[in-house]
Amino acid sequence: MRQGILDYRYFRTLDRLIGANTGSRRPTVRKAVKTAEQLRDYILGGVKVRNAHSGEDYIAGIWSANTCQRLRWRIAMAITDMVKAGAKAEGK
Repeated sequence: MRQGILDYRYFRTLDRLIGANTGSRRPTVRKAVKTAEQLRDYILGGVKVRNAHSGEDYIAGIWSANTCQRLRWRIAMAITDMVKAGAKAEGK
């Protein structure tokens, strides 16, 4: 449960940074925001999980711990990239 709460906080931080920096005039921020938006949309749209028994891809079902760990790292990297690019926590 703790990991789920932390994951949610990471995701909300990502989403807030996107919202606060959408429309920025700085090219580095715009690029970082675009990458973060793609990740957010990917997560919200569902992650394809491979069925270990049949080998088929499907979207429904339980995500593995590995899938969650990879997404956790990608979210953290996207947040870091936006901050390094000069993204502001509030406003443009």
